[in-house]
Amino acid sequence: MDFSLNDEQLSWQNKARDFSNSKIKPISVPRDQIEGGFDPFDWSVIEEGSKLGFRTLAVPKEWGGPGTGFVTQALVMMELARGDSAICKAFSQNWKWSHLIVNACNEDQKNRFLAPFIEDHRYMLGRGITEPNAGCDNRLPPKSDPKAGYRLKAERDGDDWILNGVIKESPGCLPTTH
Repeated sequence: MDFSLNDEQLSWQNKARDFSNSKIKPISVPRDQIEGGFDPFDWSVIEEGSKLGFRTLAVPKEWGGPGTGFVTQALVMMELARGDSAICKAFSQNWKWSHLIVNACNEDQKNRFLAPFIEDHRYMLGRGITEPNAGCDNRLPPKSDPKAGYRLKAERDGDDWILNGVIKESPGCLPTTH
C-alpha cells in the first residue's frame, strides 16, 4: 500500500507551511501577550489565509470551495498549528461545520449558509452551546441526574423558532451575527 502524498496534498501542505512561517509565526507570541477580549484575534491573517483557501478547505467544489479530503485537511492543520494553534483552530473550526452543512442540510439551508461563507472572508462557522451549567462536553446527561444537561428550549412560533435559554460562551466562535 502506497502512503505517499499526492501532488494536491503536497501543494496544500507547502502552501500552509509557507503561510504559517511568513504570516502566523511572526505575530503569534506578541498577539498572545495582548490582554482582553478579542484583541488577540487578527482578522488580517484570517482574511489572507481565507483568500488562500484555508477557511473553506472542506467545502466541496460544487459549492465553491477547494473540496479537499480529510488527509489534506490534517496536513494543513498540522502546518498552521506549527505557527499558532489558536489561529489554526480559527480556520479548522469551519471545516467540521462545513461538513455538517453539506451532509445534513437541505438545499435551502446550504444556500443560506454556504453562499455567504464562501463570499465573505470574515464569515466564520461555529456554535453556541456552552450553558452556565452544561458545557460543550455535556451532551448526554446521566439518567441518574435529571437536572443535568442542557436547559435551552426551542419552541415553534408559526414559521419561526423561539430559543429560550442562556449561552454563556461559544467555544471557537467570535462575535457572531446569527
